[in-house]
Amino acid sequence: MIDPCFLQPLEDVIRDKFLPTITEKGAFSDTEHALLALSVRLVGLGIVNPTAIPASLYIASISITAPLTKQILKQKDLLSPEARTYQVKTKTKIVCDDRMIMQDAVDAIY
Repeated sequence: MIDPCFLQPLEDVIRDKFLPTITEKGAFSDTEHALLALSVRLVGLGIVNPTAIPASLYIASISITAPLTKQILKQKDLLSPEARTYQVKTKTKIVCDDRMIMQDAVDAIY
């Protein structure tokens, strides 16, 4: 698991340099930053605060890439049908969970 403190310097650059550069605005409140972090389909820019990424998304990333990681380590060319089915089901669940997280974020802003 990545410690959020490890990602704080990245968040500082995003907040203090990147966002002001692309928006031509000086400083951002936490609410404005949260709005920009929303996905584009929810009227944001999709520029997330890396220190606020839920641990569940990290775990989801590990889960969905596990079959591929195993294939790479075994030096095999193709994923088994079972592994592919597992990936599709896991990705579907992750997308659904992500939409719920984004909706919660929208509700918190508005």
